[in-house]
Amino acid sequence: MSPPHARPGGVQKRFAPGICPCQYGAEDQAHVSLPCQGAGNCLQFSKLAGQAARKIARADGATFVLRDGDLCHYVEENAVSPLWRGKRFPISQCVSGWVMLNRQPAVIADIHKDDRVPTEAYSTTFVRSMAMVPIRSRDPIGAIGFYWADHHAASELELRLFTILADAVSLALERLRVLEDLARVESELQPETTPEKTLDKMVRMCSWTGRLDIDGQWISMEDFLQKNFGIRVTHAISPEGARHLGCPTDSSVDKSSS
Repeated sequence: MSPPHARPGGVQKRFAPGICPCQYGAEDQAHVSLPCQGAGNCLQFSKLAGQAARKIARADGATFVLRDGDLCHYVEENAVSPLWRGKRFPISQCVSGWVMLNRQPAVIADIHKDDRVPTEAYSTTFVRSMAMVPIRSRDPIGAIGFYWADHHAASELELRLFTILADAVSLALERLRVLEDLARVESELQPETTPEKTLDKMVRMCSWTGRLDIDGQWISMEDFLQKNFGIRVTHAISPEGARHLGCPTDSSVDKSSS
């Protein structure tokens, strides 16, 4: 007898035990919103997106891909074994590029029977079946990939979930872009600060007066610090000095320099 939700040709649907296919979306709706929350930068966001993608698809792996000109950049992944994190492929030679250029999802039940799949790139991976959806269908900026180690064809219901996730990813990316723009504008509006001056030469100090020889002019340490570093100096007697002078340590003198 065929297992529950089995389809002809050995393609098996992956619904959780005890869950009717019509309830599939309700169970995973919370996971779809994950990429929009807690992402402070693109790296954190891409990790969240990969985790959410794999979880709602019950897949063995998921990838987060961004378009980089005529290349597809596999920014992040969440999988049982390594895929293509950090690599770039020509947009015309990979499935993620195909879904971006055609602005539609791709469902591939057998990667060895689909001309869109560069099989050499998959030869060392666990992937047998996959699905890919574009991020922002009107003008795609990336794609999310879902991968299975066994024979699996994503259903229309699953594709609907994957598309909801991709829409959430698109909104989150836009939010990050706006925040980055605001941070850049705020940084540009900050008043410029004068960097501290530093000396890269040796100077002479009078052993008796403590004055410094700066370009032939003897100036006090107090004047030097205030002129070059904006530091105002006050005078006091340290505990060590008080012991040397034979006076109580609490009778220190505090006199501002003029």
